[in-house]
Amino acid sequence: MATTGGAGGDAVKEDAIKLDGADLHATEGEASTTDIKALLAEHRAEVDALAAAVADVVPTGGTDGVWLKYDDLFFLRYILSFGTAKAAEKACREAIRYRGTEAHLRRARAVVDGSWERSEGVSIMRRYQVAGMLPMAQRNGGMVLTVRAGMSDVHGLHKHVTIEEHKEMYLLFRENAYLDCDRRTRESGTLVRQIFFMDMTDASLGQMNNRQHSSIHKEISEISSVVYPQLLYRMCIVNAPYWMATLFSFFAKVMPKRMIEKVALYDGADSLWAAEWTADLDRTRMPSFLGGSMPDSELPPELTGALIDPLADTMTQIVVPARAQHEVRLTVPFAGATVRYTIAVAAYGINLTALLQHGEGDGVAAAERATGATTVVRGSGGAGTDKIKADAGAEKGEWACPRAGVLVVTFDNSYSLLRSKTIDFHFDVVPPPSATGAAADVPPDVAAAAAEAEAAIAAIEAERAAGAGIAFSSEGEATRETLRALEEKLQAIDRARQAKREELRDLERKLVVLLEEQQRELQSIKKRQERRGERMVPDAIEDAGAAVRGGKGGRGVG
Repeated sequence: MATTGGAGGDAVKEDAIKLDGADLHATEGEASTTDIKALLAEHRAEVDALAAAVADVVPTGGTDGVWLKYDDLFFLRYILSFGTAKAAEKACREAIRYRGTEAHLRRARAVVDGSWERSEGVSIMRRYQVAGMLPMAQRNGGMVLTVRAGMSDVHGLHKHVTIEEHKEMYLLFRENAYLDCDRRTRESGTLVRQIFFMDMTDASLGQMNNRQHSSIHKEISEISSVVYPQLLYRMCIVNAPYWMATLFSFFAKVMPKRMIEKVALYDGADSLWAAEWTADLDRTRMPSFLGGSMPDSELPPELTGALIDPLADTMTQIVVPARAQHEVRLTVPFAGATVRYTIAVAAYGINLTALLQHGEGDGVAAAERATGATTVVRGSGGAGTDKIKADAGAEKGEWACPRAGVLVVTFDNSYSLLRSKTIDFHFDVVPPPSATGAAADVPPDVAAAAAEAEAAIAAIEAERAAGAGIAFSSEGEATRETLRALEEKLQAIDRARQAKREELRDLERKLVVLLEEQQRELQSIKKRQERRGERMVPDAIEDAGAAVRGGKGGRGVG
């Protein structure tokens, strides 16, 4: 059975935001000042009215149970975004409902404890997207998120993550930004919001015009409009090519109006810094590709492209011609093994079946000797059965194999008269716990390396926890430089952790190969023993005959 995984573990498909289009596309208001005391005084009547209107849905204790407080600051953000308590009530009620769902509570917990940054989805994203934070680039300490579109591989990212994983990653980033803005707002007494920059240098139209990407952004923007009011201060598309205005006009028709109104296109750094609002930025903390004076050597690795690794791509690509099929055969050397898969179709779709041909027993050689029995693992081979569609994004899951044997995965494009199909896939055969647990003959160097990797990960976890405790144990007292240094240290620790996790995965794959080699060697020994046993009988007969003949000759001589 197919299952999909999320950035923080198992992804849970979120309910759509339950508001009318008119509510989502209404114009968002702009604050008259950033001073929280002044804003509360200015909007006191509406803040109190909204709090009273939604009091029946606010949880006991006045919090979401993780970190968010349903207090004056929370309601103020909705008044600033929607104007009045009456206009804000539906969105506020929906946000409280949404934040109470188990999926969102799990997301909020992952953000608070920092585990979201170590998730598989975020790790994959960082290998294909050049994006990161610029610490302290806003003068009020707010977040500046930057994406370098021309250096990113959008198509590569989409073939490695499911649509649900992609949505989950975007929501995790927004929850983290909202937590950071809320904390800094309470510390400083100033309304702190996020600024988003997209550097379009060397970006192509084909790269940006991705249907999956567009549909994901539309849904995430709708959620953000309701759940994260006053999170985004500005969205700046810098070094925009000539075709960007046309593409932007298309997005403007489908994205929430309150989001689109905050977007500005700049053809270069000069036009960006001519805008009055950039006085809120510290130019010395901005990179040169955005017109700042920060040396490239001080950029976090997420923004230099250092984490992009095309060699880390484990996907195999094939092209299945029209009216043709392509088979992939996988040896499954253990009964009870699992085959994990990731499959992505570049365009349109293709039929998929998976059939397990039973082998004689465990071990590579025995598994490859077919008995004639089979188990249908996926699909039945009929037209239209289990079609994987490009619009649905990558599909991830696992197939349980009850017997050792050969799994035959068939990509069937025989129904297509004209179109060939490009498929990217990756399969991993994972032995059952009994097989890996019984591997007493694992080479000492592999076992030692695995233990060392596990210990390193544990040490990194402890160091990160200690760093996080320092960063947040005395709110409001740490200086900006101290915070920046701690943030950079945590980023370095997370990168080291990820490297160790990759090393551990490599060791696990090496262990599987060693187990397979061990099975082959055992089969070879067995065959040699059988051949030796077959030779022993005629040799013994020949020796006996020689002895008899020798005995007769001796008596004749005597």
